[in-house]
Amino acid sequence: AACRHWTPETDLEITLEANPSSVEAGRFVGFASAGVNRLSLGVQALDDADLKLLGRPHDVAAALAARVRAASPHAGPWPRLSVWHGSADYTVVPANAEAILAGWAHLHGLAAPSGAARINGHLRRVWRDARGVEQIEAHIIAGMGHGLPMTSIGPEACGTPGTFMLECGLSSTRRIAAFWGIAPKL
Repeated sequence: AACRHWTPETDLEITLEANPSSVEAGRFVGFASAGVNRLSLGVQALDDADLKLLGRPHDVAAALAARVRAASPHAGPWPRLSVWHGSADYTVVPANAEAILAGWAHLHGLAAPSGAARINGHLRRVWRDARGVEQIEAHIIAGMGHGLPMTSIGPEACGTPGTFMLECGLSSTRRIAAFWGIAPKL
């Protein structure tokens, strides 16, 4: 209707404001076909306590999952996820990893981790679906700072230690490939 009164620029931005809790991928595809070319999700904080204080109807996990759903018309199944973090990494805040895990668990319809184990002294948590298939894994590498976990010895050997290539007795590269099913299990 507005175009009957004036000719818009070709790079006109049309924004839709939405709450993360109201996100449905199918609706956003429809909005895009109607000309909406920018989506603004109302995520005022990435802390559940702050969101509750602000009276928001969603939590951090729902907000992050909504961002993924809004970014693509894909409705699932969602990719498997592997998150690695050093317990002594002060460059990336550990809460960021936990927020990513919560968002992807929400996407997969999973609640709390369904298992945990230690591998060479490092914690590994897993989230399994109803069939028992691991969909998400999280590794916390004890004492490791900011960098890529790797090992240069043993059956997982892959690379040479160096700046940000940190020897920890596990190869994140080999283990992620195995988790994704594109390499043999370790």
